[in-house]
Amino acid sequence: SFNLISERGATALAALLRGRSAVLRELNLSGNKQLGHQGIAAIAEVLRANTSLTSLALCETGLSDRDLAEIGTTLRFNATLQRLFLAGHHGTDAGAAALASGLTSNAALAVLDLHGHGVRVFSVGQIGDAGAEALGRALETNRSLRSLDLGGNHIGDNGVAALAKAFECGSPLSVLHLDRNRVGVDGCRALGLALTCTWCKLAELDLTGNSLQDQG
Repeated sequence: SFNLISERGATALAALLRGRSAVLRELNLSGNKQLGHQGIAAIAEVLRANTSLTSLALCETGLSDRDLAEIGTTLRFNATLQRLFLAGHHGTDAGAAALASGLTSNAALAVLDLHGHGVRVFSVGQIGDAGAEALGRALETNRSLRSLDLGGNHIGDNGVAALAKAFECGSPLSVLHLDRNRVGVDGCRALGLALTCTWCKLAELDLTGNSLQDQG
């Protein structure tokens, strides 16, 4: 992570993930901002059929909505990847919706990190209510995701309500991070109601930095 790998290097790495002989289980390319769309696309394309990789980190690589769409398509076909780290992305609601589309037919991914803040560079993600609503709808039917980090974005009460509804539909999500968003009283009320559901599995909820007061 945090090297100078470019599109050319990403293409070479993609070759290592192709075919039945692939054995690599974890790949961390975080901080390599020169990967470019073609590099991300090469990794995403080969993962559609890869059966070895279980963890992929692409944090702080300048991921755009276009890149997230490539990854979302990968999730429709991949049956092995369990952990996906995309923190410090540059995505918006469109990118979140593309990932959500992939989650509707994915049965393997357990951890998805879409935190807007990077490790080395402080930034704010642009996923808002519409993106959270798309993810919430996907979680209503997805039965593999256990941890979702949406901290550091622009999600308000409507988006939180959509995420909360997923618990009423039987989502197995046990970890939800919504720190440093725009969660208000109505969002907290929706989460509170979700926690009363007997089938709610939520065990860890982070609402740090939402300027909540007593009513929330």
